[in-house]
Amino acid sequence: MFNHTNPIIIGLIISALAAAAMSTLDSTYNSMATVATFDIYKRFIKTDAEDAHYESTARKMSLVAAASVVVPAILAVSNESVLKTIASLTSIFVGIRLGSFVLGIASKKANEKGIILGSIVSMVAVFAAKGMDIAWPWFAPIGTLVFLVVGLAASYKWGEVTPEQLDFIHKQKHLIAKPKASHYGLFVFAAFTVVICLYIPDWLGSVLL
Repeated sequence: MFNHTNPIIIGLIISALAAAAMSTLDSTYNSMATVATFDIYKRFIKTDAEDAHYESTARKMSLVAAASVVVPAILAVSNESVLKTIASLTSIFVGIRLGSFVLGIASKKANEKGIILGSIVSMVAVFAAKGMDIAWPWFAPIGTLVFLVVGLAASYKWGEVTPEQLDFIHKQKHLIAKPKASHYGLFVFAAFTVVICLYIPDWLGSVLL
C-alpha cells in the first residue's frame, strides 16, 4: 500500500502510530513503576524512607518496566499479524478486568479473596484454552465467565466485606446513574466522526495524489 501512497500520507500515518505507541507505553511504564514502588517496595522492603528515595526508586523501576516490556516484544517478533498477537496477549487479562468490574458492581459480597482466587483461576483457564487451540477471541469470554463463577463462590465462602467497604460501594452507585444530555452528545459526536471518516480519506486522497 505504501508504494502507491503520497509520502505526506505515509508520514502522517507513521507519526500517528508513533504518538499512539508513546502514549500507551509511557502510561504502562508509569503504572508498573508505581505499583512496584509503592505497593511492593514501600510496603514490604523499605517502609520508612523519605519521599525523595521513593521518587528515585520509581524512576529506576520505570527503566526496569521498559526493559520488561520492550525486550519480550523484540524477541516475540514473528510473521504473524501484529494485531492478532497483541489481541491474543491482552485477551488473557480482559476477563480479569471485566470480571472485577462486573463483580464489584453486581455483588455486595465481592472481596479481595474472591478477586485474587478468581484472577488466578481465570488465567489458568485462559492458558488451558490456549493449549487446546481454542481461537483467541474466546479467551475473554472464557476468562470473564470463570472469574465471575470462582470469584463469587470464593467471596461467599471465605471472604468478608467490612462496613467501610460497604459504604464505599454505596457511594459508587452514581457510576451507573442515568446518562445526562451531555453523555448522549458523545454518541452523536462519535456517529458524526464515523460518517466523516467514510468520506475524508477519498477526498484527501484525490487532493494529495
